[in-house]
Amino acid sequence: QLDIPLTIENPETGGQTDLIGLLDTGCTGSCVHRDLVRRAGLTMHPFEKLIPVFNADGTPNVGGSITHYVLLWLRIGDHRERLQFLVTDLG
Repeated sequence: QLDIPLTIENPETGGQTDLIGLLDTGCTGSCVHRDLVRRAGLTMHPFEKLIPVFNADGTPNVGGSITHYVLLWLRIGDHRERLQFLVTDLG
């Protein structure tokens, strides 16, 4: 686990938020907590099929399956990239 200062940008509004991101090399995708999505007013896009979420110990995540994603610009230092983030409860 590595904490990294980063900036996310809403591609629809251009609004930016500075955050500390968690780099987890064991994670199989890029995820964002649903509370941040709501606070930042990001548009969620639905998946056709639910994506089950499991914890490191193999138990189902209490937040349930992933049903939506958001598109964001992510900036770390001088690097900027548009990414799809799965909306989930990372708690």
